Amino acid sequence: MGTLASASNAGIVVGLWIGGQVAQMGGYRIPFYWGAAFAIGAAIFIVLVKEPRKICTSSISLMRITRIAIMPDMLAVSGSFLMGVMAWYGAQFTLLPLYASKVAGFSKADLGNLATISFVAGIVSTLIGGYAADRVGRRIPALAGLLFLLMAMLLTPSFSDKMMIYAMSGIIGFGYGLCWATFMAMGLSVIEGGEQATAMGVFMAFYAFGLYLGPQLGGVVLQFFGDANSFYSLAVIAVIGIIIALFAIPSRVVRIQSVKATPGAAITPGEER
Repeated sequence: MGTLASASNAGIVVGLWIGGQVAQMGGYRIPFYWGAAFAIGAAIFIVLVKEPRKICTSSISLMRITRIAIMPDMLAVSGSFLMGVMAWYGAQFTLLPLYASKVAGFSKADLGNLATISFVAGIVSTLIGGYAADRVGRRIPALAGLLFLLMAMLLTPSFSDKMMIYAMSGIIGFGYGLCWATFMAMGLSVIEGGEQATAMGVFMAFYAFGLYLGPQLGGVVLQFFGDANSFYSLAVIAVIGIIIALFAIPSRVVRIQSVKATPGAAITPGEER
């Protein structure tokens, strides 16, 4: 999961750069054509991926999806990650750019650099998170990611220097990268067998909900209570995520995986020590 998340973040960074370059040379329509070409290429590659077929003896109904969504383990994993997503997305894409523009006079190019630094840090941390989860379990890197987010939320209002704001963006991206890889792996471990895809769909629904709530909450607090309090409100959310990760996520979801993946080999869910 760490490698997969790193590849995703790397694609975002490269795509941002390519999009800007081709838009500069040929106008705003050209990046859409490039995006379509890359999408076709991705579709071709995914067709070439071989995987073992799993026979599912139970049919997935709306009732079953609901039951999976309210499973205690799913609620714990998704709830903790939801808090991290709200803190990350609310800060990185709403509060931090506004704060940087207002306090440090960031230009448009500077704001682009701000996002790039965050995603590059995320590429590094997702690899680290996946590596660490296989050796110390998933709870530690997940908690570390949430703690990095908490630290950035608490410290950012203290800085007006451009380099320190860049550093805060890097810390936010690094913390989120740790969370992304680790919680994705947890989401896959909540349930076994043919319903894993459904469980991942439920997990991603919580993720999408966090993408919506984070900027909304940060923007409302910013509107009425100012810059510092908006970051502190997201810090409170990160604390809630830490508490859930510490006390609500069961050990069976976070323990070290004993099965090592080999190219083309299937991994039996639940083979853990």
